[in-house]
Amino acid sequence: MDVSNQGITSLKGIEYFTNLESLNCRGNQLTQLDVNANRQLKNLNAKANWLTSLTLRLPLLKGLYVGENQLTTLDVTGCPSLIDLNFERNKITRIDLSGNPELIQLYSRSNLLTSLDLSHNTKLVFIETFDNKLTEIDVSMLSELRFLHIEHNRLTTLDMSHNPKLEDSGFVGRNNDLRTLILPNVPGLKVDAEDFLE
Repeated sequence: MDVSNQGITSLKGIEYFTNLESLNCRGNQLTQLDVNANRQLKNLNAKANWLTSLTLRLPLLKGLYVGENQLTTLDVTGCPSLIDLNFERNKITRIDLSGNPELIQLYSRSNLLTSLDLSHNTKLVFIETFDNKLTEIDVSMLSELRFLHIEHNRLTTLDMSHNPKLEDSGFVGRNNDLRTLILPNVPGLKVDAEDFLE
């Protein structure tokens, strides 16, 4: 169902669409969204609304796109099938991803994240979490990681020695407080030293 960019302020009645698999309600004026009755939902795009809080209990949900809202809390622990999560440009300080073991792509840039526990997300391939307040991040268990864009945080140490699949230009980490950077032995991996000098 596509109701994007319609000036909608409410999706009251959406709960009656029990077989709904995809909902695109981006670019509206929604301040609340409850789709937990839509148990068949696999894709939800609620980007560019006015949402401040969102709790989802959708066992089949694979793609969630809620960037450019006013979210301070996002609960996706009830979405075990989630593969693609985008909550960029919100006001989230922390998020629990322990219930999302299938996660492959994470877009969390431009929030207020101070920590990010990825220990339950070992299938992650792509992480874009720049412009936050992260002081540390452990990616040692992410052996499939190919891209890590983590610039504009407060990191002092970053160990990526356990990320052998990191691709050329797959690491961007400038504008941190990095004093120690350990990279995997990946032929062709380029890191610009000037990015770390001030």
